[in-house]
Amino acid sequence: MTATEMTNGSILRRLSKFFLFTFVALVAVLLLVAAALSARLAVGPLSVTFLGPRMQEELVERIYYAYDVKFDDLELRCNDGHGNLGLAMVGVRIADYS
Repeated sequence: MTATEMTNGSILRRLSKFFLFTFVALVAVLLLVAAALSARLAVGPLSVTFLGPRMQEELVERIYYAYDVKFDDLELRCNDGHGNLGLAMVGVRIADYS
């Protein structure tokens, strides 16, 4: 075995270890984020108001043009004991202009 082959094999081993370590670290971070989100949802609903304007636009586009839908807040909730997640609109107002 030549020195070049040994060097190439060493580099490949180092790269494979690096990519494996990076993958494991990424999975660990994702698990920590999922655990933190689950713990937060166990305490109560999580406000996701940044999704509100886009949700209002989608609702207005999908329903008849004479209705106006508005809501105060959008929450991510754990609906029941089975681990189901859902979005809840808080303070919904629907106006009929026709």
